[in-house]
Amino acid sequence: MNWRNRMNVLQEGKTATWSPAETSSVGGIYLPRELGRFSIHDMTTDTNIPAGADQQHYEAVLRISEAIAACREPEELARTLADGLGEFLHFDSLYLMILKENSAEIETMVWGKGTLPLPDLPIEELPTWEAFDRQQPLYIFDWTSEQRFPRVKAWLTQTGVKSASSVAVPLTTPHRRLGTFGICSDTVTPYSEEDVSFLRLIGRVAAFAIDDGLNLRRAQEAQACLQKSKRAAAVAPESYQQHYLQP
Repeated sequence: MNWRNRMNVLQEGKTATWSPAETSSVGGIYLPRELGRFSIHDMTTDTNIPAGADQQHYEAVLRISEAIAACREPEELARTLADGLGEFLHFDSLYLMILKENSAEIETMVWGKGTLPLPDLPIEELPTWEAFDRQQPLYIFDWTSEQRFPRVKAWLTQTGVKSASSVAVPLTTPHRRLGTFGICSDTVTPYSEEDVSFLRLIGRVAAFAIDDGLNLRRAQEAQACLQKSKRAAAVAPESYQQHYLQP
């Protein structure tokens, strides 16, 4: 089975087999080298591979996934993504927006390249929310002719913020919707179907890395709370004796 057929099988949620030589281990999970750091069982998506897709893009998924596997903070991950994607796509800014679990409130907003102010609007009116809510990539070719987000478009005009083209993709694992990942360009930039599919694959890799980081921080915080409780319990009897039992 060639690399394109295997990618399509994986994305259709079917079962595929790779030889040991074709896989690499990440955290004890063996993943196909051709596809980057994807779990064969978890990484199911309805994204289709365009007929003219370039194998170099999927080799880039592997390189980028290897790079972000070492990232421990969202800021570092965003910068690593910007560096890796800059070889293939033109963009002037790249962001990661992570939402609080089961909430529309932003937990973390980081920029890997460039920065743009956020409109003072409900998050449900932003393009990033549409990509998150519908779990589909959202590509805006030219904001000057965009009709779906009138208040955002008016805000761009009023503030003079440069954002001509943008792509937003969901950050999602099989267990949680995390937020969105996107790029913006100051000039109108035609992104192909292949480019958008490529970004969606990168978004899935990034989502697993972000989720791992969140789980690690939560585990560390829980451990710190447990240790604090143990210290308090050990000190409490001594404090009680000093306060109440001294002659």
